[in-house]
Amino acid sequence: MNYKKNIVITGASKGIGYQLVNRYIENANTVIAISRNKLLLDELANKCREKFPDSQLHTICFDLSDSEIEKKLIPKILSKIDKIDILINNAGILVNCNYESFSHKKLKEVFEVNFFSVFILIQKLLSSFADDAHIINISSVGGITGSSKYKGLSVYSSSKSALNCLTECLAEEYKDLNLTFNALALGSVQTEMFSKAFPGIKAQVTPEQISKYIFNFSFSAKQTINGKIINVSRFNP
Repeated sequence: MNYKKNIVITGASKGIGYQLVNRYIENANTVIAISRNKLLLDELANKCREKFPDSQLHTICFDLSDSEIEKKLIPKILSKIDKIDILINNAGILVNCNYESFSHKKLKEVFEVNFFSVFILIQKLLSSFADDAHIINISSVGGITGSSKYKGLSVYSSSKSALNCLTECLAEEYKDLNLTFNALALGSVQTEMFSKAFPGIKAQVTPEQISKYIFNFSFSAKQTINGKIINVSRFNP
């Protein structure tokens, strides 16, 4: 399989995103790694270049809660690559907070990152996708209709439910352009974000394990799967 593709990954400086960047770089892809944490991005870039001196890794520091994606982020992406083969919308905010205590400010921030940034990023990159591009939205089993729901996750789960619906709608709207849209609804993964939201609870899946699944899915599934919300967890929702 020819792995030499142009990949864009958000939430790239740690956790699942960090592992994905390393996996794609290891397989000779060109990667645009986006994160709001410049220090961690620089560390990621240095480590990748130490391991893979000829790697094509470009880092962009940008906070996806900033609504000016079109003005501030899109030009930076397109200055590095002209066509995108795979876009992985991995960035997200997980807040464990009871409904009545959730502030309007925090509500907007969660939806800005988990949903609106994805909407705008895809919309403004439409003309830059390769003919057979695969757009993967990293979602959650909590956003699947009829799945088990958990106290404190009303806003997070709602944002992922919106993301799931957007994925299905875009697959239908752009099926004639040969673009593939899928959402991977993940169960709990042992990331820093998960640990902060659920202190003392250990997830059964590591970022390394799930990154391997996403990597393989990004290449193999686009010929056969489109517009699907795929449950990727070790339990039934």
